[in-house]
Amino acid sequence: MEYSAESFFLSCFSGFGIYSVVYLVLHIFFKEKRARFEEFDRSASHLISFIAIGFVIWALFAEKPFFYYCYYVIPIQLLWWPKIRTYLPGRAFIGILALLSPGRLITFLTSFHRDYLPSTWHIPFTNQLVLLTVGPLLFGTMAFVFHRIRTRTITRKIS
Repeated sequence: MEYSAESFFLSCFSGFGIYSVVYLVLHIFFKEKRARFEEFDRSASHLISFIAIGFVIWALFAEKPFFYYCYYVIPIQLLWWPKIRTYLPGRAFIGILALLSPGRLITFLTSFHRDYLPSTWHIPFTNQLVLLTVGPLLFGTMAFVFHRIRTRTITRKIS
């Protein structure tokens, strides 16, 4: 598997999709720490919005088709508005869209048109491993660093 800018961006979007699912679960079950989660979520949403802008710039220079980057960018840019960011069903929808890339969606839909003999089954394990480990770790690390830098600059401006 070749690692490129496209792999970086898709890993970040997949990581954000998994992060959104975890955030929704934490938001529902840990009501006493909701304010702390919301502050970190605001930083994570701003970070993924900046990454989406970088993805558009990369896609323009890489001469990718328009639908290729609209699929990710338009729903993610909606997270700038606090009402959309805190509305849980809308947030779940945006997280699922970020988790499913057009390539994965096409692969899933065309898998229904295959024969179902076990000898023809093939699931690329490396792609699933990258989706479930590298994406969330990459996005989580970047979101944590971005949140720490953002909160320290805000506290320095106040004092």
